Amino acid sequence: MNRLNIITNRISVAITQQPSLKKNIVIDFQSLFYHHNRLLLSLTKHFPNNSFIRRMIQINSEIYLRYYFEKILSLPHYQEILDEKYNIINDALKRLQISVSIDGINDISGWSIVNADYASWFGMDKRISITSGTCYFAHVLCRCLQPFIIEQQTNSKLWNIIRWRMHRQFRRTIIGLLTSNHTSAFSFLNLIPEDDSLLSGIEFFIILHEMGHAYIDSVEEFVWPFSSKPSPNIINEIRNDEEIMADIFAVHVLYHICLMDKKQLLLLFGPIFFFLIYSWLEDAKLIPAPKKHPLNSYRCCYIMKEVQYLHQGNEYQIYIDLLNKVWKENKEKICQQVNNIHKNLNKYTDILENVGKSMRNILDSINDKDL
Repeated sequence: MNRLNIITNRISVAITQQPSLKKNIVIDFQSLFYHHNRLLLSLTKHFPNNSFIRRMIQINSEIYLRYYFEKILSLPHYQEILDEKYNIINDALKRLQISVSIDGINDISGWSIVNADYASWFGMDKRISITSGTCYFAHVLCRCLQPFIIEQQTNSKLWNIIRWRMHRQFRRTIIGLLTSNHTSAFSFLNLIPEDDSLLSGIEFFIILHEMGHAYIDSVEEFVWPFSSKPSPNIINEIRNDEEIMADIFAVHVLYHICLMDKKQLLLLFGPIFFFLIYSWLEDAKLIPAPKKHPLNSYRCCYIMKEVQYLHQGNEYQIYIDLLNKVWKENKEKICQQVNNIHKNLNKYTDILENVGKSMRNILDSINDKDL
């Protein structure tokens, strides 16, 4: 099988222009292999010199490589949704008379990885790449936690069985996020809220943050592009930190999208919700502090303040308080299970590294002439 023929132009462009994305795909493949071959991996550890078991690892590695290329890497996944959001964003930017020129937005697979990036190819081809896992985990986390917000909005009570199931699915989703296993995060399809503005707010924000970087990249000297000024407490930080600027840029465009459709009640809460969750994981030492971005807790804080500045009188602090309660109820179980899974996973690091080499070699062979 010529796997290079299976990789679409969308993926080829992304990993050629943004080589760091290769790591996402390799980790995602290793995760897929681990979760489907745990018995075989255990046998390999117990019988390291058994030639039959080593051969089975090689055969299964080839099988799952084929599966990954044909069923995961070659498919568009969330591409249609990203294109739809991108078109809405472009309409909003035109109304605001703000020009941000990029050449495309790509879903680049990586189901168990959350990552988004903007890259300019020698100042010419400018693209945003977003992993499937970014959209997937945002989707499932909204399904798990939005029922608690709806309960507050409607002044009603969830049935105990539904409440128990939402707590359980929340734990499974967070554990899947932290252990690169998206399959454990599956939730009720029939519990998708009618109001999808929370999820839309996250998707819009992720794209808009990268477009904020694209805007800075396109101007010789940064000038705040909106007629409405940012809040006074954030102005100096915008000037000194491009990541904060990109966040506030995203919030202001999101606010204008919200004005276009005032029925989307949770649109502006989307990024607050997203960084609130990551601040929990950060504070619990389940994820490392970001190296190139502000702390997630700080991002949640200043985005919340900017949203309050633009859209006063919302109930977002009430939602934060009730979601914090959900986290506190589940934190101990999540930490315990995640640590156990990581401890078990670390036993097979050397084997999975060898399994990942075949994927890495294929991706490394892709260059300009493959595009």
